[in-house]
Amino acid sequence: MKKELVITLFAIFILTIFNCKASVSRDTTRVHNEFTFSNYNLNLHQTGFKYARRLSDRYWLKLGIQTYINSIENRPLISITYRTVNTNIISNIHLGIEKHSVIRNNIELNYGLNVLFGDMGKYNRTDNPQLAEKLRSTSIHEFAGSIGLIFGLYYNFSDNFSIGAELNPNIIFGINGDIINRRYYFEYPKVSIFCLKYKL
Repeated sequence: MKKELVITLFAIFILTIFNCKASVSRDTTRVHNEFTFSNYNLNLHQTGFKYARRLSDRYWLKLGIQTYINSIENRPLISITYRTVNTNIISNIHLGIEKHSVIRNNIELNYGLNVLFGDMGKYNRTDNPQLAEKLRSTSIHEFAGSIGLIFGLYYNFSDNFSIGAELNPNIIFGINGDIINRRYYFEYPKVSIFCLKYKL
């Protein structure tokens, strides 16, 4: 987590330097829609897409989807072990209210609240012939809901495009599908190191 925070702070520093050189004041009130692509924790397998609609001068309604797909295959080097495949698929939908404030020329601060609903599936497959066919494949699902915060800093390098980073800490309440009534709470910090936003 330290690595991601350091990179985020460095990105904020670079954006601040660019902002000090900018002197053009932009009219953002004409923008009513935003589309954002996000990459989480520098992980190419985990991305997000968000749509935001302006509600008033500074408040926005945001709807987003986040996906994560990762598959690891273990091919044996010796004959006494067997091929296994482990796949994780995560999909989340989140809804939130954000406030957008221009703090210096082209630097924009976004912050607000969001709720998230998601499903995480873990799928395992082995070619072990000693197991019955129905036991060679297993799956576990975890369903979760959360409430969290949104903190984002963006640099508007044109009227329609901006680039920035976001921090999205959440508290999650989850239910594990393979164990009856199992529930748990934990922090769920997400660092969107790279966010590209298109406005129209």
